[in-house]
Amino acid sequence: MRKTITIIIMLASFGLSLNAQNPLLWGMTNAGGTDSLGTIFKISGDGTGFVSLQSLSAATGNSPTGTLLHANNAKFYGLTSIGGANTKGTIISLDTSNVMTDVHDFSGIAGNAPLGKLLQANNGNLYGMTFYDDSMGAGVIFKYNPVNNSYAKLVTFNGTGNGQSPRGSLMQASNGKIYGMCQGGGANQYGTLFSFDTTNNTVTNLHSFDLATGFNPFGDLIQASNGLLYGLCMYFGTSGPGTIFSFDPTSNIYSDL
Repeated sequence: MRKTITIIIMLASFGLSLNAQNPLLWGMTNAGGTDSLGTIFKISGDGTGFVSLQSLSAATGNSPTGTLLHANNAKFYGLTSIGGANTKGTIISLDTSNVMTDVHDFSGIAGNAPLGKLLQANNGNLYGMTFYDDSMGAGVIFKYNPVNNSYAKLVTFNGTGNGQSPRGSLMQASNGKIYGMCQGGGANQYGTLFSFDTTNNTVTNLHSFDLATGFNPFGDLIQASNGLLYGLCMYFGTSGPGTIFSFDPTSNIYSDL
């Protein structure tokens, strides 16, 4: 039971609760539910009161891989990796009445198969990435405006220059800049760590991963209290089982820890 609760909490994103000692958690599962295509659930922080709120379907999008985002309009937003009108994934919302809505269907050329979670930036817009697109096949960065429900593709990854196939999520650091990682591409074709400027929609490759210090980054970046960003690589060397690294957003120095 303890293992099951731990996994649920890892997948969940925090919601609001009047009881700070026992917060409510919302999350998604990749499978299960009415059509075995995933669910949205709610559970108390002590592991009681589990409720399956919605079953995902092929029509609304299914097989989510990230967590839910609790936006400043009190709605939850999430990404599904497949399904929807074009079978290429969707953005879904869940309102305070537990009504789920497919608010955007990925089309392919403007993004295909999001495999992370959404970020709400300081400007109020939601930002995310897709693993593929139907032009270069390297993925995109997109913006979703929750006020007017508009979607825009902002960046198409190009492989060698800024990376390709982002699998994790974007994060906004204390300096206001947005950072993310690609699993492939860059100068060595082993992935990139990049910054993204929302004012001009440009990506800057800050580090190209390599064999010696770690490659194929997996997961999300976090910013610790010391101001540094930390992340994980799946591999290093010819057969190494991975690395933990830090990145200094002030000096742009990468360190294999």
